[in-house]
Amino acid sequence: MAIRIGILGAGAIGCVVGGLLTKAGHDVTLMDQWPEHVETLKRQGLRLSGTCGDHQIAVKALHLHEMQRITQPFDAVFVAVKSYDTEWATALGLAYLARPDGVVVDFQNGINDERVAAVAGRARTLGCVILIAAGMYEAGHAMRTDAGHAGFKIGELDGRDTPRARALAEMMSVVAPTSVTTNLFGVDATLRWKPLSRSIYHSFVGRSEVIWSRRQQFNGRQDAMGYYASGDYQFARRWFAGVRYDRSDRADDASLLDKGGSATLTYWPSEFSQVRGQYRRTDYADGPAANELLFQFQFSIGAHGAHPF
Repeated sequence: MAIRIGILGAGAIGCVVGGLLTKAGHDVTLMDQWPEHVETLKRQGLRLSGTCGDHQIAVKALHLHEMQRITQPFDAVFVAVKSYDTEWATALGLAYLARPDGVVVDFQNGINDERVAAVAGRARTLGCVILIAAGMYEAGHAMRTDAGHAGFKIGELDGRDTPRARALAEMMSVVAPTSVTTNLFGVDATLRWKPLSRSIYHSFVGRSEVIWSRRQQFNGRQDAMGYYASGDYQFARRWFAGVRYDRSDRADDASLLDKGGSATLTYWPSEFSQVRGQYRRTDYADGPAANELLFQFQFSIGAHGAHPF
């Protein structure tokens, strides 16, 4: 039986997930409060780019006020809004959720599981750790920005390994590798620096995230941990240099450790185009190391917010 999915909050992550699920044939509806974005999705479809590939996908999209047209409830609602919108968005999604078996998935990287559960009820709430990264810089266009190997971990709040969690993980695997975890813990941090002097073309953004997984299996409990750390430094008006390091145990076998690192050099000819070169090395626990050289060129053609024509 097909699962009807509603994604409440069609931002960067919501669009990457919703778009690729739609492309794979799943019944997905994107709902958002940004009028221009929703109208673009309706008129032109969703454009995806970056490490998920280039796609133009016809999607179902609704303004929030149009949700009253929904006649068939969702089997799962993904709450993917900003943290400060959690409660009202959960309550809104709950009104269009199938009963009694519909579930709400906190798609905010495990940060607001308890806040979602306080509205929807713990029995109807699942958590999700999001390891992919994405950006949205214009209406109707989302870009996956991580290396392309990361994925998701879905789990029950009480730590059980359930059929519904496995069904969602299997469905999400068409987007990125997804597994069921019986305990979810995550901490992330971002540091932004820009000098107060007139050095306007110098800045630094550092990001890091640590994930712990406690998984109950037939052969005993597996405790695994993973993390990444990255930094991007602007050293000239149009030039940026970046590094990233990833290290992670396997969730189902913590004795296996995968690790990798990458370095990037990015040039912005204008605000609408980008040229990037990247070297990436990944050391797999059960296989040879992979060395990759990647080149990326992105550009926009046509009207945009500053110059509509």
